[in-house]
Amino acid sequence: MFAPTFPMGHAFCLTRLVMCFFFSLSSLRPDVRSKEHTSLFCLLASISLRITWDQDAQLAYKHAIELDSSHIQIYVNQRDVLLNKGKKLYESGNIEEACNVYEQTTIFYPTSTNAYACYGKILYEIGHYQDASRAYKQAIYLDSSNIQIYKGLLRDLLSRGDQLTHYRKYEEALTIYEHAVYFDPSSPQAYLGLGKSLYELKHYEKAREAYDQAIRLDKSLTATYLQQKRGLHDKGKGLFKLKHYEEALVIYEQVLRFDPTDKEAHTMKADILEKLNRHQEALAVFKAVSQMATPTEETSWMCEEPFRYE
Repeated sequence: MFAPTFPMGHAFCLTRLVMCFFFSLSSLRPDVRSKEHTSLFCLLASISLRITWDQDAQLAYKHAIELDSSHIQIYVNQRDVLLNKGKKLYESGNIEEACNVYEQTTIFYPTSTNAYACYGKILYEIGHYQDASRAYKQAIYLDSSNIQIYKGLLRDLLSRGDQLTHYRKYEEALTIYEHAVYFDPSSPQAYLGLGKSLYELKHYEKAREAYDQAIRLDKSLTATYLQQKRGLHDKGKGLFKLKHYEEALVIYEQVLRFDPTDKEAHTMKADILEKLNRHQEALAVFKAVSQMATPTEETSWMCEEPFRYE
């Protein structure tokens, strides 16, 4: 349907005109509306799209279709116009404009799987991973086959993070794994990669939190956490045997940041403090260890509550 164009200087007047026109038509009782109103609703929908009143345009088309079901094709055609516009903008490199058009399409035609999938793809490419996740999840809700695309994009993120980790570029890897967590907060592998990066960067408290989330999602990852902790223990014991007590103390402080409930680490710390003639500190640690409850398993503290996310 032909939609008139209006000078930009008349935008405010046009907006008020459309608003009055829309409310006048919408306020008509359904039993009063007739097929004569159908073309008016379609015209109103077309004008609403021009001024990006996408929800109002959708509602106007809905009223038109209720009066004459043959107008559903006009609604579908307008959806396709928007999708093609977004595609052309994307292919020409106008990413931001394409993103806006696809977002507009999801509002105008909220059951369009293609609109949500394209919108999610662009959001992913420009690094808006949380919003991309929401768009893809809606696309999956409308068509479950989209889950393969979603999983593929997550694998790409994790692969990039793993590659950076392999080359010991831990800061860059950390950023990628953070993106992966935003993109899929239910992915244990995303939290696992995040934990490993934080561990290598010596951010032990945050690393523990990341491992905590990974284990809550997949308890089999407990072994990886214990292996990382054992690596610190071995390093600390090696330094202790060499009588490098100050350095050993630093390592066991790191172990305790990684796992505050590790009784072995507390005991080793007390032994080291004793060797350094810091007897009062050693005694305080020994007393604290004696009061610690013995867990049924070494990481039972990590799995007491089910992980929840929004």
